[in-house]
Amino acid sequence: MQKVLYLLSILFLLVFLPAHSAFAEVPNCGNVTGVWNFNEGDFSATIGADLMMVGNLNLNQFGQFGFMPPLGGSTPKVVRVFAYGPGDYLEMRPNIAANGGGAYVNQYTLVMDAIYAERLSVPAAIYQTNPSNNNAVECLVSTQEGNDGIGFDGQYDGDIEPLVWYRIGIVVDTVANTMSKYIDGSLVGVQTLDGVDGRWSLYTAEQGQPTLLFTSPNNLQETREVYVNSLAIVDCAMSAEDMAELGGPSPQGLFPGPPPPRECVTTGLWDFNQGDLTASVGTDMGTTGEAEFTIQFGTTTQFGIPDIQGQPASVLSFPNFIAPDGLTVFHGIDANGGGLYVNQYTLVMDVLWNADFNNMYRCLMQTDDRVSNDGDLFVGENNGVGVSGQYDGEILPDTWYRLAFSFDLVQARLDKYINGVLVGTQTLSSGLDGRWSLYTALENRPLILFADNDGETGSGYVNSVSIISCALTASEIATFGGPTAAGIGVYTPLAVTNWSQY
Repeated sequence: MQKVLYLLSILFLLVFLPAHSAFAEVPNCGNVTGVWNFNEGDFSATIGADLMMVGNLNLNQFGQFGFMPPLGGSTPKVVRVFAYGPGDYLEMRPNIAANGGGAYVNQYTLVMDAIYAERLSVPAAIYQTNPSNNNAVECLVSTQEGNDGIGFDGQYDGDIEPLVWYRIGIVVDTVANTMSKYIDGSLVGVQTLDGVDGRWSLYTAEQGQPTLLFTSPNNLQETREVYVNSLAIVDCAMSAEDMAELGGPSPQGLFPGPPPPRECVTTGLWDFNQGDLTASVGTDMGTTGEAEFTIQFGTTTQFGIPDIQGQPASVLSFPNFIAPDGLTVFHGIDANGGGLYVNQYTLVMDVLWNADFNNMYRCLMQTDDRVSNDGDLFVGENNGVGVSGQYDGEILPDTWYRLAFSFDLVQARLDKYINGVLVGTQTLSSGLDGRWSLYTALENRPLILFADNDGETGSGYVNSVSIISCALTASEIATFGGPTAAGIGVYTPLAVTNWSQY
């Protein structure tokens, strides 16, 4: 493609083009110069310059579309792009300086979280470097059976199915003459390009010419309906390791900044050292049903069970509760995660299960304070921990364990830990304000421990229980380690150093 410099475009770029927050950094590579998440119902940028629609604005819709499969357990806010004609397109200003030793942008990465609504009869354009839209498109998506994937000039790599969310990555390095194509962080193919300052190079920020999105020339009509949750461009050719770290599509979109400060404190801690349900932090634990008559307090020595790391401990003995019996936990957490209920929290407990219930389902947690629903967290019949058919790790009988469960229902995600080690991550069937969310402190309705509506319970002992008002990360939970006779203690926040963990 012949590159042309237009002075008027430069003036337009400098004077009229809206710009937003500062660059984000990709370590050991470069800067994220543009991010668009469409959460505001328009083409405004999170980073960089706003996208601009040329042609028929009615070819776009913004919002949440319930017929699409959820992303991370929730329905994201997206832009719905209908098939554009040749005179309709989005203008993207990458805002990148010349690189790769040429006069234009020769090294860059374009990534998007997208879903295609149907199987395509022809490939669908992703981007076009010619601002007049009269050259062949530089990269497309095909969903034709036997020829699906990402690419150009008849070479399509990977597997792109309709109505499936994908994180599509395009890494262009005209110095190396390569376009590397990624799906959900995995390299699916490489194609040869035409060299520095050629067809696949972009105009620089100073030259002021846009890159076009989702459009193709008159004679090809290579456009189809697509839904985009997030779009980003980076001023370098990201490595395979960088792309792998990006992973798959996320409801948070691409390159989220460091999270806002979290209200991440221990809101409840119960150690049973006084032979009752008194709280060490927060509100005293309670009971429901007949549980107050069936629980017992004592030491590991008195109960004839193993000490914890060689030390006697004060513990609570619980039976295999019959509904609605259980222990009530008033956790003291306000609504979070952007919902009406508690959507981000961490539950930690030091627990030992009796051998009589080995290889049987045992409920750990119940969010319904009436105990009229199925439990929401179990030790399964394979002795792993989890719910809904996914059980990870191993819980042996007559053995003390420190179990930790980090719930982030914004992402419909549950991380499961045994003795500080991550043993499994699972996507839950409902996210924000769904099954695993908790009633707020204001509503004063408790979480129930060891209770299930249809008797999937077991007897055992608990030495300490803690609840924390955020979804802790792996590095944070690692600091808890294994069970101790002294109990879990009060959580001390760690400094946030790595945005990518969110």
